[in-house]
Amino acid sequence: MVYKRLSAAIQSLYHKFGEPFGPIVLFGGNMKKLLLALSALTIMAIGGDIEDAQNAIKAKEYDKALVLLKKAMREGNPRASFLLGKLYLSGIGIDKEKEKDLLLSQQSSDPGDIDTRSFLGLLYFERKNYEKALYYFKGSAEQGNIISQVYLGELYQKGAGVQQDYKKAIALYEKAIAQGSSYPEASIHAQNNLAGMYRDGQGVKKDLQKAIKLYKKGAKKGNATSQYCLGKMYDRGEGVKRDHKKAVALYQKAAGQGLAEAQSMLGTLYENGLEVKRDYAKALQWYQKAAQQGDAKGFNGLGTLCYTGKGVKQDYAKAATYYTKAAAQGYARAQTNLGILYYLGRGVKQDYKKAAQWYQKAAEQQEPQAQHNLGLMYGDGQGVARDDKKAAQLIRKAAEQGYTPSQLSVGILYYNGQGVKQNKLQAYRYWVMAAQEGDLSAQKNLDMLCLESPWICKQ
Repeated sequence: MVYKRLSAAIQSLYHKFGEPFGPIVLFGGNMKKLLLALSALTIMAIGGDIEDAQNAIKAKEYDKALVLLKKAMREGNPRASFLLGKLYLSGIGIDKEKEKDLLLSQQSSDPGDIDTRSFLGLLYFERKNYEKALYYFKGSAEQGNIISQVYLGELYQKGAGVQQDYKKAIALYEKAIAQGSSYPEASIHAQNNLAGMYRDGQGVKKDLQKAIKLYKKGAKKGNATSQYCLGKMYDRGEGVKRDHKKAVALYQKAAGQGLAEAQSMLGTLYENGLEVKRDYAKALQWYQKAAQQGDAKGFNGLGTLCYTGKGVKQDYAKAATYYTKAAAQGYARAQTNLGILYYLGRGVKQDYKKAAQWYQKAAEQQEPQAQHNLGLMYGDGQGVARDDKKAAQLIRKAAEQGYTPSQLSVGILYYNGQGVKQNKLQAYRYWVMAAQEGDLSAQKNLDMLCLESPWICKQ
């Protein structure tokens, strides 16, 4: 009976806090809410043995709760170590250095009921211990736990903790969708992930119409992720006629429900006047909402507003703080922006080595401006040992992605034979690319080259 009540509580919380993943993106703030709430629910479900611990947690007397739970564990309460571990992972008023021992004690108890195994999978997933998450999700997914089916599908889809297997991911998502009446939000979550696979052609033939159909189903039920993903397809004209008004309306619906990705998207649109009237105050508002959930794009957007002084007082130091928060999450655009600050010495002490390090991180993610800037640093020997070949390679990579300054620069490298074998025909090719994007220097270089070597311009 206890676990029937717990299962119902889990379903209710899943509905309240929404999908743990966005559009195939690891979730942020909602996980902590879910863990905290489930910790309290489990304590309430168990009842008498640790009722005092429950009351202590309600009163935020976490030290007292820890003492009571540890006492229960010593007395042989089979659930105490499990509950302690959840509190440690939730990180409320507790020293996180102690997490490891508690997790080990949880492993030794290895509870067998499917809801508990699913929850342990969530805990390990939140800690990015995907191998352990896989272990617990597998057991409960096989017994029909829909949340475990969805998460296990994501592990297979991403190849996290297990060999990537799109077919297994699809099969798990379809099982979860089939149970839609029992766990509607989890079912829609699986539906969104399956839509993404049809959109991108992962394990199935690319089918934008199927993706649209699945996203529309979720959007009609008010699912924020479905609304956001459908908005992006209208924005890009993928599988539907491009419709920016519909896209913005869907972004607003999703953002209004607290979806961080939609909030940062609206911030970008208002900042740049894309599809909406430019409004820096609204951009600031949406970026702040996204950043409050730890969203990297939200932090990056706030950093850019502080750097440019748009909608806020210009403050390079604040910009550096925001960029650092976003860059630490691996967001390439923020890593590039932080590299620029270190290169220029704005808001931070000038440091070419740190600039090069941040550019390198972003360049490894194929961020063209970072590749270009790092290439220039190799060409000048700033923060790195001078290496003309590396410089040319990096700048050419950015140029091939359509980055206009790199197209101009790589043309100059080919013209002069710097880091590459001299090739005026290649110089002509890259300058044409840049000139077509309106680069005046590239056009002047073409005029010079055509006077110097008319045969090239007749190609």
